[in-house]
Amino acid sequence: MENQLVTVVNNTFPIARKVKANPPIVKLTREIEEVIRKLYDPKIKFRNGTMEVIEEDIEQNKQNEILLTNYEIVKLKGFLTVAEYACNELNDSNPSTNSYDGIDEDLDFDWLMRFFDSVGLINNQDLQKLWGKILAGEVRSPGLCSLRTLDIIRNLSRDEAKSFDKLSKYVMQSGNIFFIFDNGFSSPNIDEDEYNVKSFNLIKSQKLSFVLDIVPLIESGLFTIDQYFASNFSESNSIEIHNDKLLYTLEAQEKGSTIKFEPYILTKSGIELFRVIHKSKSFITDTEYANCCIEELQKKYTDIKFSIMPFTDN
Repeated sequence: MENQLVTVVNNTFPIARKVKANPPIVKLTREIEEVIRKLYDPKIKFRNGTMEVIEEDIEQNKQNEILLTNYEIVKLKGFLTVAEYACNELNDSNPSTNSYDGIDEDLDFDWLMRFFDSVGLINNQDLQKLWGKILAGEVRSPGLCSLRTLDIIRNLSRDEAKSFDKLSKYVMQSGNIFFIFDNGFSSPNIDEDEYNVKSFNLIKSQKLSFVLDIVPLIESGLFTIDQYFASNFSESNSIEIHNDKLLYTLEAQEKGSTIKFEPYILTKSGIELFRVIHKSKSFITDTEYANCCIEELQKKYTDIKFSIMPFTDN
């Protein structure tokens, strides 16, 4: 009679057998083995990509095999399904998204247990894929996603998770601030010559809105609208805004020049989740909306020079 636990693991987590030389997947498999052994049975291990009973304990295991309840089976399968999505993320040959910088650092076991509790009973595929990206991100860079952020993500609905995933392609950075321009989420204002018509139509074409997408993420704790992006250019005559493709430089042309707008600023947890999604293999940065918003700001602030160039980490 085959060990019930071994059967569940091998049927739910087959990718470990397919990719044996990928360091992140080897690391993830090791972490999964640690969780399963501590929770269920210390006499099992992964060998050649397959979980099996340690040979010297086969006879003893037949006599003392731990039978899982239906609840435990469902929870273990949920965890392993998410781990499978994480493996698919890690099985990416692109070195820019599959960094090995943290490959020798073990995941925090308390973090793994909180993760296990969070994903075990999730059945929605979109949410499972999001959690898979989180686990993959943690394998690449342990400490990328805090326990507080795990709790926020745990309470996200499927629609909220999809909204954040769609909005992530619009995230910009200036210094330590990560934000999304608000131009296209506000109805054109006649008093301001409807300067944001183009961005508004662009966001509308993407079926995004302030009420259905931004507000729920503010309530969840991933965005905030309590801060302005403002500069009077007192410390420097220029500021920089960028994504991972384009760099915009704003330079004051006159003494006393100022700029002020009200973006949707990512909280600390929002930044952590954005970094997870940004590293996923399916992520593509949008430049059309960023260019559109910069052009609209240029119309409002004629005393500021706006420059654009390709962005690199250097």
